[in-house]
Amino acid sequence: MITVQDGWSSEDLEAYANLVLTTVGHESPELTNVTVKTDNNVVVETVAAKTSQD
Repeated sequence: MITVQDGWSSEDLEAYANLVLTTVGHESPELTNVTVKTDNNVVVETVAAKTSQD
């Protein structure tokens, strides 16, 4: 879980979670979801739709 300061919109939280998932997740296939929350507990979870690459 990643915690950020208050003031982020839900759209910004989702975009940040997706960014982490696509960048770090690209290098670490075991990363399948990212949860981002603000200090005041607004939470967004992004789940990867990963496909296996043979």
